[in-house]
Amino acid sequence: MARRLATYDDLILICGRYEGVDERVAEHIADEEISIGDYVLSGGEIPALVLMEAVSRQLPGFWGRKSRSKR
Repeated sequence: MARRLATYDDLILICGRYEGVDERVAEHIADEEISIGDYVLSGGEIPALVLMEAVSRQLPGFWGRKSRSKR
């Protein structure tokens, strides 16, 4: 999933907290719902950070330069 999401030019992550609001957003606005596991957290901020790092790791240059020149 991270590889696929890394191919997009733009991503918007909506971090849910309230069940009723989450369901309305998912139904009318969101293209996709993503779960990072079978457990409950108090909000969507931490899962969004997990997803951001997983996607970022797929982008060239995320870890810095591939080789270092000698000075």
